[in-house]
Amino acid sequence: MTPAEVSGPPGAEYYQTEVEFGDGSSLVTRLDTGHVSTTPSSNGSVSNEAQQAAKDGSVNTTTNSRVTDSRTATPQGYTLHGNKKTDSYHYRSDLGAAKLDRCTNGRCTVQGTVQVQLKQTMNGGSSHRWTLGLLADHRAGVPYAFGYDYYCGVNVPNAADWTCGTHDATADGNNSAHPVNGSTSTYKHDLNRDFGAHETNRTKFPMVGYHVSWPGYPANVNIRYRGWDVRRYSGVWKLAPATGTG
Repeated sequence: MTPAEVSGPPGAEYYQTEVEFGDGSSLVTRLDTGHVSTTPSSNGSVSNEAQQAAKDGSVNTTTNSRVTDSRTATPQGYTLHGNKKTDSYHYRSDLGAAKLDRCTNGRCTVQGTVQVQLKQTMNGGSSHRWTLGLLADHRAGVPYAFGYDYYCGVNVPNAADWTCGTHDATADGNNSAHPVNGSTSTYKHDLNRDFGAHETNRTKFPMVGYHVSWPGYPANVNIRYRGWDVRRYSGVWKLAPATGTG
């Protein structure tokens, strides 16, 4: 996609970020003003993923990365990006991209591109673990940095959701890491976590926040992924037939 072009005073120079979604739309954030705009989807749909992300806050740009914290209530803004559930054990988000643009006189050129995706795999059998495949792939331009936050949520009907470890000590807690700092390579990591042996009558779901930045530039792109709901069927944890989205 060609970088979004916006008007500005003659000679004005600034940076902006773009986050591209599976439908071809983009969420664009100017770093000098904080102004947020969206571009159309590739199929011309009036309602697109970029508009939804701007509305629900699942994607934004900040000057600093967020750090995970211990909590009992699930954090806000984690959204399902794509519906690619291939079977009862595998889900993958849409393949997206985070970009840094340099803009002069309203014309923008891409300085760096990082492709991103989240995959979710159930272990099957008697296991109460899932593997979350994290992808941050340098595609072009300046080196990037990457960090992530992990949470596990329990779906509580008609009440606030809580994290998996709130009432189940067997569940792994929240996790945060910043494994990439100034790279032009691909980061792939399988994050294997225990979502708890108990609360087997409830629905559970993973959440992973990505933080993409470019050292030397004041832009940190935050993309909050919600995974697919999982439920226990005849003693086996599987992806549910349908899932919540946020």
